Amino acid sequence: MVDVAQLVEPRIVIPVVVGSSPIVHPNFGTIKMYKKITAYLALTFYFLAAQAAPSLGDVSQTALEPLTGLKKIMVAISVIAGIAFLMGAVIQYRDHRKNPMQVTLSKPIVYFILGVIFIVIPYAADISSSAKVFL
Repeated sequence: MVDVAQLVEPRIVIPVVVGSSPIVHPNFGTIKMYKKITAYLALTFYFLAAQAAPSLGDVSQTALEPLTGLKKIMVAISVIAGIAFLMGAVIQYRDHRKNPMQVTLSKPIVYFILGVIFIVIPYAADISSSAKVFL
């Protein structure tokens, strides 16, 4: 990085002045170097994993193992959102019963449908991924 301090005057640039705000210009040569190093390390780890595993399928399975935790988190968020929508549907229906002119009946129905969809989607995805196709 190249540091240059600029005073209040727009045409005067002084290398280092106490109390002035520094302007930093990026040096793109080091960024390209970091990208090359990162790519080299990634390829090295990939080839080491490929040599340790007997097949390419084992390498891909090893690469996808960290995503199982993400899948569990997404399922939990979906179920929590579904429960929240179902509770919102009950509250909106109660408000509709108190004052039908203010809250239309379509609002609790939509909340109920969204709640059911959010709860069913993760389990439907598990069922469809484990289903076998017979041809």
